[in-house]
Amino acid sequence: MANTDTRWEEALLNKVTSNGERIAVMERDIKDIKDNSLKMQEDISELKSDVSILKSDVSILKSDVSILKSDVSILKSDVSILKSDVSNLDTRLSDIEKLIHDAKKLMKLILGGMGAVFLSLVANFIYAYLH
Repeated sequence: MANTDTRWEEALLNKVTSNGERIAVMERDIKDIKDNSLKMQEDISELKSDVSILKSDVSILKSDVSILKSDVSILKSDVSILKSDVSNLDTRLSDIEKLIHDAKKLMKLILGGMGAVFLSLVANFIYAYLH
């Protein structure tokens, strides 16, 4: 009977040792899981902070885009006004060029006529002097 008791004690001791090793492995696993969980919580907290910063950046960018759209609208209006002004200036320039052309013609007529009058006067003077 002593032999059976020894085997039973050995089996029980092996089982207890085996269970003890399993418990130790499980405790290490639980510790690793807790450590990983803490690391993940830190990562999540960091990511939440990053997301908050990115949301703020997006809000600023949306505001900037709105301002730029407004600026583009104003510039388009300014360009339209400038195009109208250029068109008006082109019309005025064309009118001025016509006036200059007409003035040149008139000057030629006046100078041509005055030249003829001058020649006529000179001719009359010479004729009167000679006679």
